[in-house]
Amino acid sequence: EAFDIRELLDGHATELAATAATDKDKARLRAMLAECERLAAIPDRTTREKFQELEVGIDLHRVIAEISGNAMLHGMLCGILDKCQHYVWTELLWLD
Repeated sequence: EAFDIRELLDGHATELAATAATDKDKARLRAMLAECERLAAIPDRTTREKFQELEVGIDLHRVIAEISGNAMLHGMLCGILDKCQHYVWTELLWLD
């Protein structure tokens, strides 16, 4: 359920952020994407590196929600992201 709600909120936040983002916001997002790509490209990643990639990815969604300019949406999405992050971390630890 949390992932379904996240999908809806994330999509709306992205639409709002696409029109509200400043050049500074766009540069910030590009830097975060580059960091995700760098971490994903590491061969034989450690659990710590996997967690770092996950953290940057979750932060990327938080920043998009922030850029949307909708404080309520930002708060709701951050709460859902916290729940989803817990589930993903648990699965990552279990698989590792």
